Amino acid sequence: MGELVNNEREEHRRAVEEVIHSGRLEGFPDDADWNAMMRRYANGELELDDLQRYADET
Repeated sequence: MGELVNNEREEHRRAVEEVIHSGRLEGFPDDADWNAMMRRYANGELELDDLQRYADET
């Protein structure tokens, strides 16, 4: 996976946390596994394809 610059990684982390928070505000139950996968993506540990594949499997 290509290296993300610190600013890009921080933007990804912030976006993921906003999505999780927004879901809570909308009344969606927390899905710890999905949240963990999104955080791993934001940290550069997964590619977008990995995240999409996980979403398709669940």
